Amino acid sequence: MRIFSRPTPPTTNKHESHKLSSAILDVRDDVSNIDRLHNAIQSFSPELVFHLAALLIVVESYDNHADTFDTNMTGIVSILNEFRRSDSVESIIVVTSDKSYLNKE
Repeated sequence: MRIFSRPTPPTTNKHESHKLSSAILDVRDDVSNIDRLHNAIQSFSPELVFHLAALLIVVESYDNHADTFDTNMTGIVSILNEFRRSDSVESIIVVTSDKSYLNKE
C-alpha cells in the first residue's frame, strides 16, 4: 500500500499501532505540488486510488478560504489530471463528506 498525504502527521500513527508499517509506504506531501505528486504516482504505479485529500475541519475554511480552495478543488483537479495521464490507474474512488453538499440535518 502506498499513501500520499499531507505533511502534518496524525497524532497517532495507525500504521504502527496495527503493525502495518512494513507494508505501507507513507509519503507526506501536498497534493497541490504537482511535480512531487507526479513522481509519487510514477513510482507507486497504482491501479486503484482512494482520494481523501481535503481539509477536514470546515470551521477552519472560514478563515483560510484560499488554502481550502487550493487543497479541495485545485488538489482534486491535479490528482485527476495526473491519474488520467497514468498508464497504471484503472479506478479512482473519491471520498467526501456531507459537508460537500447541502446537508439539512
